[in-house]
Amino acid sequence: MVLLLIDYYKDRKFDKKVWLEKAPFYYFSVMGVVAVLAQKESGAIADIPNHAWYDRIFFCSFSFINYIWKMVLPLNLSAYYPYPVKQGNFYPAIFYVAPFIALVVASLLLVFINLKNTLFLEIAFYLVNIFLCFNYCLLEVQ
Repeated sequence: MVLLLIDYYKDRKFDKKVWLEKAPFYYFSVMGVVAVLAQKESGAIADIPNHAWYDRIFFCSFSFINYIWKMVLPLNLSAYYPYPVKQGNFYPAIFYVAPFIALVVASLLLVFINLKNTLFLEIAFYLVNIFLCFNYCLLEVQ
């Protein structure tokens, strides 16, 4: 997807040549997905904790804005950010606000899509890559 974004930014025509030059990357992407699924099936990859689907949306939204925040102000960085623990029946308030903030940030892509400037490419690059990280979290079947 990122390679296609770059082609879009460079005003390349999406003809057969453009798609064929990316074919090896598509192949290796599919092989990566197959490898992850095989490792999950064999038990090499553990399941994520058992959370409801709507809780996962809160987690992903919070992570989405938290990664942007950490990029701007890189304090308290960690290689591992654990899932939050409910306090009573609720998570901290920021988890419930996060989906709305994430929608505002993601909607900036729609504002900049017609401008064909580097800001569009930067936002789209971030969204495509961060979605790939959250895809497992969001689509995991309970």
